[in-house]
Amino acid sequence: RFSPTRTPSPWDGVRIADKFSPVCPQRLPNVNNETAALDKMPKGRLEYLKRLLPFLIDQSEDCLYLNVFSPAHAAQSDKKLPVIVFLHGESFEWNSGNPYDGTVLASYGELVVVTLNYRLGILGFLNANPSPEIRARVANYGLMDQMAALHWVQQNIAKFGGDPSIVTLAGHGSGAACINFLMTSPTMVPGLFHRAILLSGSAYSSWALVEDPVIYALRLAKEVNCSIPEDLIKNHEQIVDCLRDVPLEELFAADIQPPSFLSAFGPSVDVNEYTDWERTSTHPINTRDAAVAALSDAQFVAPLVHTGDMLAPPPPLPGQEPSGPKCFFYVFDYQTKDGDYPQRMGTVHGEDLPYVFGAPLVDGFNHFPKNYTKSEVALSEAIMIYWANFARTGNPNEHHRQDSILMASKERNRFRSINWDEYDPVHQKYLEIG
Repeated sequence: RFSPTRTPSPWDGVRIADKFSPVCPQRLPNVNNETAALDKMPKGRLEYLKRLLPFLIDQSEDCLYLNVFSPAHAAQSDKKLPVIVFLHGESFEWNSGNPYDGTVLASYGELVVVTLNYRLGILGFLNANPSPEIRARVANYGLMDQMAALHWVQQNIAKFGGDPSIVTLAGHGSGAACINFLMTSPTMVPGLFHRAILLSGSAYSSWALVEDPVIYALRLAKEVNCSIPEDLIKNHEQIVDCLRDVPLEELFAADIQPPSFLSAFGPSVDVNEYTDWERTSTHPINTRDAAVAALSDAQFVAPLVHTGDMLAPPPPLPGQEPSGPKCFFYVFDYQTKDGDYPQRMGTVHGEDLPYVFGAPLVDGFNHFPKNYTKSEVALSEAIMIYWANFARTGNPNEHHRQDSILMASKERNRFRSINWDEYDPVHQKYLEIG
């Protein structure tokens, strides 16, 4: 607890790994009282959580495990496959890689897919250091866990048929923000991953950073009766040492009162101010829709556009060759016909994930919705091909696989003629999927 990630201990003989390991300790959203829950979330969100939360019941501090999905016989083949490592989202405080089954994406895209757990909340991001410029104990343990998983992939993924020289790091929401942090971190070892896919998350989002993490560390210490040193700058690690011995149940029971819609414990860099998004005077439908649009733009769209502007090179001048990394931008604007949300709400955060993981091809699995149309199967196929192409070559347009394994291939033909242009800060071209 509160220590840097360690190299896994070796073992003798064969280790059976045919079931998911425990998820990292976390305090789950309370949906036991449906009436109270519906005061805080739409019914669609409640139904989604009721499917997802059972995957998060088995918890342990011994949780740093990853899951590998590879096509049959990939390990025996001389041809090594591109690797996609997926970082889960939902929150810096709860969730796991376990619910995200990479079987369909791996088999259809001819990829090796890896999902993983990383420490969350208090255990993953506690920071009691009031002076970041002073060298002190690591605070972003969750990010360290992700880097350790990437080291493991480099050392071991070839045994599963993966090519360690072609690793794409993909993430959703808070997972995407983590990738953005890793892309800019001076502690990141070059070569651990080679491409990145950021879904609905950016380091520039206001929710991605905890502005003053020490406040929450001190509140937590007081709640569990850990003494606060007089010289906090010099002796702040005494707080961490005390919290290490506090039972997990007491840590999670502490009321530290984070701002609504933000995390008390997450990656910490002092840059953003907090806006009280709850402070509204009226609640008619038009105000709700305006608030949804404003929150979407402020919390997701604008930060992602800024991220794209920062990552993409400017367009070349006449006579110049393109230089720098290629950047592609897309907006998922499709509403699942038999989804969890009323159609008038539009596309919601995370509605693209079932299509990324190929759920429509097998009529849904795990926490994703079930029942999809042929067009939705085709849409999922197209998205998986885009991902596979990008993981393989860095260009989603280069068609690696022309024939579908399902009857829906005729439906998917309409996606083949679409050319996905590169994004640049001047023209800001993007692909709208909807």
